[in-house]
Amino acid sequence: MARKTTSSDSPENYAYINARLRSRGARFFSSEELRRLADGVLEDLEVALLDGRYAEVLRSRLVTSERSAFRRVEKTLSLGTAQSFDVLRRRAEGETAVLVDILLARADFQNARLMLRSMTSPHRSPKEMPFWASFGVLSPALFGELWESQDLQEFASRCRGVPHPFGGVLWEASQDLMRHGSLPRAERHLLLGYLEFLRRALDPWKSSGADRVREYLGRLADVWNSGIWLRERAGYLSASESAQAYVPGGACLSLDRLRRSSTLEALVSHTCWRDVARRGAPFSPHRTQQRFAESFLRWQASLFRKDLLGIDVGIGFIGLQLLEEQNLNRVAVGMALGLPSRRIQETLLFMEPDA
Repeated sequence: MARKTTSSDSPENYAYINARLRSRGARFFSSEELRRLADGVLEDLEVALLDGRYAEVLRSRLVTSERSAFRRVEKTLSLGTAQSFDVLRRRAEGETAVLVDILLARADFQNARLMLRSMTSPHRSPKEMPFWASFGVLSPALFGELWESQDLQEFASRCRGVPHPFGGVLWEASQDLMRHGSLPRAERHLLLGYLEFLRRALDPWKSSGADRVREYLGRLADVWNSGIWLRERAGYLSASESAQAYVPGGACLSLDRLRRSSTLEALVSHTCWRDVARRGAPFSPHRTQQRFAESFLRWQASLFRKDLLGIDVGIGFIGLQLLEEQNLNRVAVGMALGLPSRRIQETLLFMEPDA
């Protein structure tokens, strides 16, 4: 990744990092606190953030300049997440540093995918920039420069100038989009390049921690492939189209299983995704895709209580932070829409760090 670290360097500093991360576990909002927040209004949520570890971010000029309470909360949560991960990244050494960079590169894929989608939107305005996930390898400022592109050709040209291999991955995806005009195809190209680069970065590392991160990347591939499978079941893709859209290297859903399975139960039976198939629940492709994403996040967060001398705690901490950001954003969105507390709580995923 960005740091010049090899497997012959200091092997890791998991004990130190994990002790610090475990001490931060008690600072996440509890399920009870989230339910209580869902009963209030946006101003109550702001006060709760000011009373906790988000206070410094919420008081920053970047946030206080926002007139909307909803936007202030949204920015606070995003910047607070980035701040938490920055501490993790700066203190990690050796193998720990390499694996943390790989885990946090998910933000780069998220931002790059948003860029690709924007380039196909007829309503896109270079002046209306989104709020970027800011914990990846590439800076939000760099994505801001890419956003200023007037068209896809200029965007592709700017990607070539990005001084990181991810720039090349994004350039290739933009080239695919220009040649074929298919956003799903370009997004698949982007994901393949992203996974290939990260797996190459893992190649020198032969450890249980590296294997866990390989599993993490495999589960990301599973989530993508589950979406393709669900689109085929819903009639949006033919069998041949879905076969071409799958990406290899899934952790639990092999390409053969994806092709052979005609029901959700058959797809996930005896796999790490078996909790996605819920008895009695009506089949909804959109909701089922959400359950795959939620299952991935729950698995990630559950590792916070696993191997205290490995990468598990770091993966779990990242998962818990992303889970908290998602939950608090859902509370804020529900409040902004005027939803009753019960409806807001139904959207939340509860998971205590030390349950």
